[in-house]
Amino acid sequence: MSFFKKCICLLGLFFMVPGLLLAKETPTAELLAITINRNVPMDLDRVKALVAQGADVNGRGPGGVTPLVYAAESYAYLSSRGDENHLKSVREVIGYLMDQGADISAQDGRGVMGMLYLLNYGYPEKVMDVVKMYMDRVPNLGIPGHDDKIAPIHFLARTKDKFYGVLESVLKSPKVYQVNFAARSIQGYSLFHFAATRGKDSNGILRLQNIIDYLPAEITKALIDAPDETNSAPLVWAVLSNNIEAVKFLVARDDVDINRVSSEQETPLDMALRNGFKEVADVLLAAGGTQVVRLETINCRGANAAPMSFEKLQDILKYCQKKIKSLEDFLPLIPETMRSHYALVYASRALQKGSMENPRAIMMERNASIIMTFNGHKSLPGYDDIELMRKNPVTKRIELYNVSFKNAAQGKIQIEGPNPERCLKCHGDSPHPNWENWTFWPGVYFGDMMNLYPKDKPWYRKFESAQKTHPRYKYLLPISLQTLELPWGMSGFLVPGVSYNFSLALMDATVLAMHGEQLALEIANDKELKPYRYAILGALSCHQDVEDFIPEGHVLPFQKLKSEYVKQIKSEADEHEKMILQLQNSTPIKGYSGRYNVERFSTDTLSYYPELYKASGEMIRTPNLMWLLKGVKGPAAMKDWSQFFLPGNNHLFSALGYIEVHLWKELLDQNKDTDVWKIYETEAEKLKTTARTERIFSFLYKSAHEKEVCPLLKEKSLSILEQGPVKGL
Repeated sequence: MSFFKKCICLLGLFFMVPGLLLAKETPTAELLAITINRNVPMDLDRVKALVAQGADVNGRGPGGVTPLVYAAESYAYLSSRGDENHLKSVREVIGYLMDQGADISAQDGRGVMGMLYLLNYGYPEKVMDVVKMYMDRVPNLGIPGHDDKIAPIHFLARTKDKFYGVLESVLKSPKVYQVNFAARSIQGYSLFHFAATRGKDSNGILRLQNIIDYLPAEITKALIDAPDETNSAPLVWAVLSNNIEAVKFLVARDDVDINRVSSEQETPLDMALRNGFKEVADVLLAAGGTQVVRLETINCRGANAAPMSFEKLQDILKYCQKKIKSLEDFLPLIPETMRSHYALVYASRALQKGSMENPRAIMMERNASIIMTFNGHKSLPGYDDIELMRKNPVTKRIELYNVSFKNAAQGKIQIEGPNPERCLKCHGDSPHPNWENWTFWPGVYFGDMMNLYPKDKPWYRKFESAQKTHPRYKYLLPISLQTLELPWGMSGFLVPGVSYNFSLALMDATVLAMHGEQLALEIANDKELKPYRYAILGALSCHQDVEDFIPEGHVLPFQKLKSEYVKQIKSEADEHEKMILQLQNSTPIKGYSGRYNVERFSTDTLSYYPELYKASGEMIRTPNLMWLLKGVKGPAAMKDWSQFFLPGNNHLFSALGYIEVHLWKELLDQNKDTDVWKIYETEAEKLKTTARTERIFSFLYKSAHEKEVCPLLKEKSLSILEQGPVKGL
């Protein structure tokens, strides 16, 4: 059976490809299709012909995007990887659209205008000419965002130093650009929150000070310490960004509360210490910073101390049995850190269901070790239950549980597990999460690149308005901006910008970390795979065929041509696309799609950018890994692997790194493999010191050590396998 036909218990996430996004039935649709396609140069002559045929230069495509916004976003993307001819073609199309009356202040469905994509994602040296084209036409920067009201001035406040001239122009002439410096987002963010993430410029002037110098004193007074919905003021953003200069600047002010407690019951000092920011912590301590003291004993009257664990759940149920008469009584006892990290699922194939008005809440703990779920209406299956997935701290394996509160009023709360049989039907014999990753989550609120789909908005607003008085959802806290504690170190601070609801991205990291470690251990503990350990690392970390790591004449027990796996990958991806359409026909999102797509590298793309074949990694690593693991273990070798580790995924956001980083640790003997172990340690240390979650995506495969380590792996693999499988053990 194809992997994608398996049932999905937690949730399946699907992507769209360009051909499914836009049908070229009208000149406007074709114009949108040209400007969204960043894979090949844009045809200016064709664009002109379409406009002559009546194409609307301000027409809207998926996600409410105009051709100019599409083109500007494409230009920002290409500034880091496109060649000059490609960039020139997009630049010409942008200029032509502007000359034809394209609205330079137009925002997409997420409330972002084209110039802001350039400022946020573009390489300054490459995009400044297009930014100047915008500024020369004087865009209206006073228009608030649509969903979250993150205004253009917020984007500008955090823009790169090399773009500071753009921000300064706006600060000097706010009336010209119609800017409201006092604008707040729906979450309470001000321009000072964003500015607090930036340090000093090339002239040694702090971004916060730069902005204050231009603002009326009353705006600075009102916003410099104004908290957002999580009760986090700009100081918190400075701390989470490890921005010591901004922290020093803020704690020196009399109007900043350095010990404000967030909704997760943490002070700025707590956050600095948790993230390992020693210098920032020292500054806070010297200024009088304090920590929140939480007792580790079980609390039956309110939230328990973080982190949540299965053992803590058992203790809460044991010691608070007299108080817990329903699931509603249990929810407020869960640590705040878990109730502020969650996804809301309204269309799921899980045993526990959700709906638009009463979605299934999937809560995760910040240490990526446990997930718990509940829904909100008695008509929905699983209403009386908490479904639980956790990583066993001893075995490092994933376990599934069901906690039933159906008879809680009679003093009977039943814990079923580990691994009830009905759960294994979907999650596999070796339990795994059923969740895909980045960037397209239909059936989940904020599924459009972490923003609301247009047709989701009224439903979510209805849910939001009822949440505060709902007997269950009222215990969910505002979505946290806090980092995750992953096995290799802390994730980075995700500064709100184009997207603001990071719960789905954090869910990605949580399930990838949980399952990646389990798969690595399963491979490392398999005696049949042990002789191939260096070849496995080569398959994951090297830009070459895995066959190069196998001696000539050595035949795997179940060996097939690798080209068959490449065909399977393409077939699985095609089937994946069909399932997207099926899902859209069966859920409230029928008739529209997300603007982002899988960006699978088609023939024309590879002919123009052949290096993408290796840069993406997955089109080399996935068939390499399949050929080796299935060749040794047989066709069923990867049957319990989750979606994100298999074909049909978004190749630009590799999930295999989550297995790779664990496998290096598990497969190598640091005493015998000293040469390659040192290289692993160097890269692993970068994961701890480089506060960006996406570092895991590139690990050794995209590191400078790849060319150094792969010959060593090849030599070791050939040496062992030439001895024969028995001696290799």
